[in-house]
Amino acid sequence: MMQFIPEEEFSCFEKVPWAPMVDFLFIILTVFATITVTRTVLFDQEVRLVNIATGRADSPPASEKTSSFINLSINATGNYKWLCESKEILLDTARAIHGKLLQEEGEGRLKRGHTKVLLHIDKKAPWQPIAEAIVAVREAGFTIHPVYRENAL
Repeated sequence: MMQFIPEEEFSCFEKVPWAPMVDFLFIILTVFATITVTRTVLFDQEVRLVNIATGRADSPPASEKTSSFINLSINATGNYKWLCESKEILLDTARAIHGKLLQEEGEGRLKRGHTKVLLHIDKKAPWQPIAEAIVAVREAGFTIHPVYRENAL
């Protein structure tokens, strides 16, 4: 039987290395997914952090080993937001923060002594919600650490 295209012309497509191309595609997909998740966790668009002028950043001692972090933000109106990897959970009261911490601990996602609560406070936030959040986190048995932006000297 006669063919219009010789069989030798098709053989070059069998030798294309598809595996490295697919691997590269998955690497690019992973990088963009990681960037998206990290950006959501690290930056809450509604919070403007306080600027503190210091000569050096205070770093925790090397002996402190933590396995997880919780990002909690308080915006300028005093509303609470629990920042997860890919979503934001609005919490109405400081009691809701306390309940959420205990719920996460009960489900095995958090462990007292190994989890730090990072508190992102808007510089215009009222003091009452800040104090209530600090008390709620400490009552739940977790350590709380304020997050701030250091001024360049």
